[in-house]
Amino acid sequence: MTIFTWLLFGLIIKHAYMDLYVQATREPSSKTKYLGGFRHYLDHGLGTAVVVMLCFGIDEWMIALALGVFDFFVHSMIDFSKANLMKKLGWTRDERRFWKIQAVDQALHYITYMLIVISAYNYYGAG
Repeated sequence: MTIFTWLLFGLIIKHAYMDLYVQATREPSSKTKYLGGFRHYLDHGLGTAVVVMLCFGIDEWMIALALGVFDFFVHSMIDFSKANLMKKLGWTRDERRFWKIQAVDQALHYITYMLIVISAYNYYGAG
């Protein structure tokens, strides 16, 4: 396996931990306001930076920080858009149709991680 495979694996594990475990231990945030989920977005950005440094070394903190900021921004846009779409449609988390939006939300996050891996590959090369 390449380091880029491990990077993707680390990002997926980080995502599950932040979205399912950490988020469940806190009071719900108002993600219909752009920075309403700031702490959640920060968790994801910092988590991404840590995963990148675990894969490529602590000396790579600048690229790790840049990729973490990218994840922070994209994660916030995805969650903000989902929250506002649900509000506009009048849907709640208690409805079965919530899972349709949730599936799109998760797919967009996974696409984000693939973009991070592609960026790392372009930066570090195949070697």
